[in-house]
Amino acid sequence: KAYMDGNQNLNEAVNLALKGLSLKPDKETSILGHFVLADLYNRLGNYSQYQHHLDKAKQLQKTLSP
Repeated sequence: KAYMDGNQNLNEAVNLALKGLSLKPDKETSILGHFVLADLYNRLGNYSQYQHHLDKAKQLQKTLSP
């Protein structure tokens, strides 16, 4: 997220976020990871991956208990 906030090393930030998701974090962390990836891909102009991760984050949010 620090790379993203500084708008620097966005490709490296994508790789780190994907690595984090590969570690199978808890649901809340996975949701955050997908939102971060959606933002990164949007900034990189990769709109299909943006939409994929945005949809995944929203799908996971629906499974959280109120």
